Amino acid sequence: MGTMNKTALGLDRPTLLNLEREARLHGSGIQAEQLGGCWYLQTTWKRSGDPSTPGTDGCLRALKACLILTVSAESAHIQIENRVQFAGFQLSFQGLAQLKGDRPLLFFTFESVQLKIGEKIWFRKDIETASSQRMPFFALIHLDPSQGWLVARGRGGGLALWSQRSNGVE
Repeated sequence: MGTMNKTALGLDRPTLLNLEREARLHGSGIQAEQLGGCWYLQTTWKRSGDPSTPGTDGCLRALKACLILTVSAESAHIQIENRVQFAGFQLSFQGLAQLKGDRPLLFFTFESVQLKIGEKIWFRKDIETASSQRMPFFALIHLDPSQGWLVARGRGGGLALWSQRSNGVE
């Protein structure tokens, strides 16, 4: 397995894998109300734990890749939006998510895609949702509210670190 340098948030591979092991054994204790906000993607790793392809993380940070979760006390569902933006262009996928289990898993489905230029929506299309057996999810590993970061592993096995700060070091 390749090595992983510390992230902009000071986390290294052994620390992240240890947090994941703890979450698998005891759950992460993350509750829906803790997830609200805009989470900027900072760093990703392959299923193997190796760093993502060189340049990927920098490109995603430059595109301000983020996961926006809107939690409502009145609904069991969480609004989810996955967005990138550059020079006034904004591409986003929007849908619903739900937390399940002790770890927990954040299951989600995207219902639409849209392209905005400035404040104007130029394109919007409904998309077919995945069957419940193929529904994507994030296994929520750890959330540190004081530092503003969240670690999760996706259905495909990749590991991601998000920060509520746009560049992770503000």
